[in-house]
Amino acid sequence: MSTWLCSVLLPLVATGALATGGAGGANVTAPAAPSFTAYNGTALVASTYVINEFADFLLAVASKEVMATGMQQIALPDVDLQFSKRFAFIKVSFTINFYDGWLNSLASLRRQGDVVATTGGPKLLVVDVPFGFSDLRFGFRHKFRVIGVPVRGVVEGTVASNAFRVRASVTLSDNSCVCGVDSVELTDLGGIRVTRFKGLGPINSLMKKISTSLVNRARGDIENELRKTLQQAAGDVRFDCDSLWA
Repeated sequence: MSTWLCSVLLPLVATGALATGGAGGANVTAPAAPSFTAYNGTALVASTYVINEFADFLLAVASKEVMATGMQQIALPDVDLQFSKRFAFIKVSFTINFYDGWLNSLASLRRQGDVVATTGGPKLLVVDVPFGFSDLRFGFRHKFRVIGVPVRGVVEGTVASNAFRVRASVTLSDNSCVCGVDSVELTDLGGIRVTRFKGLGPINSLMKKISTSLVNRARGDIENELRKTLQQAAGDVRFDCDSLWA
């Protein structure tokens, strides 16, 4: 994630993409690029740019990079969930174990708001990127016992609503520019729904509804894995300031 943000987005923004319309001829409405006359922050002109079309282009580039590096799918932790419900005079209770879980596709990046770049102040450049995934799907194997009978199968579903906000910045350190990801925030994760359940034959449709409720109780595990994956991908990139603003 930081390789994309720091080695692609910030350098291209700083070298005049804001003023020229961005990569690929995208028509980005922005004031003229500021004149960077000093790197210590005291002589920088404070300006704010909305770079949506330019960011859309870079998100498309990032999607291809995610696919090329095999990062479109991550593993989800195993989870045991309790189910108990009374049907007429019969109470059914069991523990279902979800294991070998996965979450796909982190390559379906999409912008979810204005991407704002700010210059001036204590940092040379700050970029806020609100984004999400348009095709986020999950799956598990499952096993449990119902009235002593072992059941195994698979469960798959979708995450309809998800949103993140990443803030990256460029600062000066030892006469070099350092780009880093300051924060990764998960702002929304909802609409979790099981679309496929296999293992119980004629009552799979009932178990699909039950599993939707159960998987929603494991939403925290999905949130943690997404946040951890993005944070682990974040790291500092150091480069020569003059190579950007010569």
